[in-house]
Amino acid sequence: MRISLSKILVCGEYGDYLRICCLINPRSGPKDRPSIEQIEKLFQSHGVTPHIIRLQKGDDINALTKSAVQQKYTIIVAGGGDGTINAVASALIGLSKVKFGVLPLGTLNHFAKDMKIPMDVEKAIEIIVAGHIQSIDVGEVNGHIFVNNSSVGLYPSIVKLRESLQKTGLSKWPAATRASLKVLLRFRLLRLRLDAAELEKADHRSALLFVGNNVYDMSFPTLGTRSSLQRGVMGVMMPRASTRLGLLYNFFSLVFKAQPKSDVLTFDTTSLSIKTKRNFVKVAVDGEVIMLKSPLNYRIKPKSLRVIVPLVDIPKSKSG
Repeated sequence: MRISLSKILVCGEYGDYLRICCLINPRSGPKDRPSIEQIEKLFQSHGVTPHIIRLQKGDDINALTKSAVQQKYTIIVAGGGDGTINAVASALIGLSKVKFGVLPLGTLNHFAKDMKIPMDVEKAIEIIVAGHIQSIDVGEVNGHIFVNNSSVGLYPSIVKLRESLQKTGLSKWPAATRASLKVLLRFRLLRLRLDAAELEKADHRSALLFVGNNVYDMSFPTLGTRSSLQRGVMGVMMPRASTRLGLLYNFFSLVFKAQPKSDVLTFDTTSLSIKTKRNFVKVAVDGEVIMLKSPLNYRIKPKSLRVIVPLVDIPKSKSG
């Protein structure tokens, strides 16, 4: 990883009443996304001149964000997909004087959608300038933050294979489809020992364990969304089916019947320890795959990230 010293030094040049630093990934999302120049003009139409950092491959986003914090920026904006949002947010956890803004420039923008931030960049900028905040929960596993979810098993394997296929020239979605089919055809069950207050310590065999920052809806029409990021819990789901057909049946039962079968373990918790047979295990954290040492220690960090959101979604509590 590298960090450009010149990027750090110029962060403090602007003196607007709103000190905004935007870290924007120009490679995120569809080709028709707004350019960085267009984004700057949209901010300027509100009387604000932000400092914009154009992220390059290999940049240490966490370090760049911490540098902006040290230079007293009061609003730090992540422009990109969920990976970029995670990297910026991870440096802002627990900071009471910094607001986190989101420009949804990615393909799926899961976090922005759950925070009710509009996909229209001009409207998202209006919300950032207004500056109304909501303090939300984040999850953590072995020191790594996730604003959406984390998982072990099938999904991390699919992501790694998809990335390999993309390097051969395949675009994201064809690569994801091919990777999913290959991994599903050859998956192996993991041996996991779960330790949480909500269940007895026991060994389990599963192809996938999913941990959400708060609870995900698993039925239509709100499949894969969260109604709240302030409940102070992680939603855990683990299918115990041992065959491909069983896994698919579990999934369709959740989606179309809105209820888990008996061989799908689901519970909410504030902390969870997962011990594996292997010393190191692939873990997906907001779509990025990293290797972590067993045991995996998950915990929720309640209301530790101050996110700028539409005013309509601000709780009436004076505490903010």
